[in-house]
Amino acid sequence: MVVKIYNNPVKLRSGFNKDMAHAVPVISCITICLAFLLFCSALLTPVFAADQGWTYYSGTQAGTRYSSLDQINRGNVGNLKPAWTYRTGDAARYGDALMTRQSQENTPVLINGSLIACSPLGRIIALDPETGKERWQFDPFKSFGEASFADAQFPKCRGVSLWIDKSAPEGFACKERLIYGTWRFRAYAVDALNGKPCTDFGDGGEVVFDPGRKLDPDEYIVMTSPPAIVGDVAIFGSSISDSIRADSLSGKVRALDTRTGKIRWEFDPVPRDSAARPPLDLAGREHLAHADALLHAEAQALVEA
Repeated sequence: MVVKIYNNPVKLRSGFNKDMAHAVPVISCITICLAFLLFCSALLTPVFAADQGWTYYSGTQAGTRYSSLDQINRGNVGNLKPAWTYRTGDAARYGDALMTRQSQENTPVLINGSLIACSPLGRIIALDPETGKERWQFDPFKSFGEASFADAQFPKCRGVSLWIDKSAPEGFACKERLIYGTWRFRAYAVDALNGKPCTDFGDGGEVVFDPGRKLDPDEYIVMTSPPAIVGDVAIFGSSISDSIRADSLSGKVRALDTRTGKIRWEFDPVPRDSAARPPLDLAGREHLAHADALLHAEAQALVEA
């Protein structure tokens, strides 16, 4: 089985060239392709029963991006045909005007026999990988209130991270939880079995971060990549709109307690004291660092080896 993020033809934002067309969808959907001549239900059942494949965004916490599954290879990949299509519904719900500013960059993961994906606006969906039928969904707007999209800057969700509370008894709510961040500079934790918010995480399942000051309409600070999980800590990077103001936002790396959502530590890649801050450019703007790419947990892999 191959998981493919499928985007319909798009109208590009001004300033984007056609080489970036794949990153600017108007309507997003998730398509599962099967090797039509090679697969059947009898073959699929043991694959999912073993829960093989892709539990983390990059295959493993160390970011290996490798799977030992070999049913699809160079010799038969050309025989793949669509088996089903699932549409997120974001475009129908919020309109095409918002869709031109979002991008589908999600990599689904396979957890407990369900394919877990997130829409650019931050909805989590669990799908039956064989049929494409929805098993459950978590919508932060329904659980924590609707958002204003007037100043939305590039909404996207690249994926979620799984954390298992080994100290919790079997059957305990949120023993297995999905943790992720959003373009609204918030983090969520939901039960991996049913999508219900983990009420012990932040305020009922949501953590609202403080950007440090009020944002201008053309500024943004977002958490769109899944966090790295190390022990009982979820480590989030962020993306900021730098080079806009002299006092640019901080691109801190933030570590949250996976149970409570409280900040355990922060790391700012640029010193905050005036003596050590980098100089302004000729336009009087400050250039700061941020960690927008996916963080990996090589340290955890070494400790547990």
